[in-house]
Formats: sequence, C-alpha cells, structure tokens
Amino acid sequence: MTEDEQHIAYPLEWPHGWPRTPQRKHSRFEVERGRAAAELVHALELMGCKDIVISSNVQVRRDGLPLAGAPEPRDPGVAVYWVRNARPGCMACDLYRTTRENLRAVWQAVEAMRALKRSGATQVFEQAFGGLRALPANIRPQRHWRDVLGLVEAAGRKYTGHDATLSYRTQLLTKHPDHGGSQDDFVELQAAYEQALRELSV
Repeated sequence: MTEDEQHIAYPLEWPHGWPRTPQRKHSRFEVERGRAAAELVHALELMGCKDIVISSNVQVRRDGLPLAGAPEPRDPGVAVYWVRNARPGCMACDLYRTTRENLRAVWQAVEAMRALKRSGATQVFEQAFGGLRALPANIRPQRHWRDVLGLVEAAGRKYTGHDATLSYRTQLLTKHPDHGGSQDDFVELQAAYEQALRELSV
C-alpha cells in the first residue's frame, strides 16, 4: 500500500459519542496488521469511499506510514473515516485485543455491507451505510503549528525542523496521555509537528 492509497492518523481519534469496550477479547482472525489495513482500504474504495483515514495508536514514521515493528499499543482501538457521496462516514472497533483484529472486524462489517449491496437491496444498503456518520478525525491543528509548538516568528530568526523536533519532544513530556496530558492536546501537537516538518527544512 502506498502513501497515496491510505492516510494513517496517529494517535487514535475515537468518534464522538461512540461507546468504548470495557472488556476486550481474542478473535480467530489470522491476518497481519498491514494486510488487514490494506484490505480494509480496498473494500471501502470498492464502495465508492474516498479520503479514507485509518486512525489508531500504532506509531507512525515522519512520512505518515506505520513504523516498522511498532509495538501493540495499550489501546488497540481502530477508527476508519471516509467520504462517500460528499458525506463523511465512520466505523470503529475496539472489541479485540490487537489493532490487527479490530481492523479485520471493521473489514468484515464493510464486506457485509458490500454483500447487502450486491444482493440488490440498494435502498436498505444506502440506509444502513448512510447511518454510519461521524465527525471526521481531528487530524489537523486548529491553531497554526508555530503557535502550538511555541516557535513564534521573530526578526531574523529562522526555525528548522530540528527546532520543531526539540519543541515536540519537550511538549510530549506533558501533553502525551501517558504522561497526564489530554487526548485533544496530544492530537493537536502531533498534527502541528507533522505540518511543521513539511514546511521547515531539517
């Protein structure tokens, strides 16, 4: 899967109003995490979905792709967002103990929808699929990345990607949920850092 085929959002942005699973369990899914993600994206594309975003707590590289050998996160939940017929939609799952299992569970739900559509019950399909609406993942900072990272413009001062990295790592010590920070602040920090790296030279 290429970067153009999938946008991965880190950390997990769980859809507003969706309950979380208090007790997770194992499944019988035998699939590798990358394959599960690729097949999920492909199934959604066959349904006419665009702007597909898979959000999870699996760590990513600077280019947005999953970090090779990234450990299984403590929260293995997965949320996938898309746009279809100009309407945003979402499915999420945290029933199972690993991200690969939760990715596979969402894929199975999408495949069930595809089977419904193939059966000719188009109206039922549109009602069911159209009901999967949620606000898209908050993967872009509302404030400018300079404000989030504290890299305020100053006369004669040119910031680099190294400056952004130092600020990002410093703020992680207080804004990461594992260190007492809020999920919203961490999402904003992560998005600001990614945006800064795209604009600044290292």
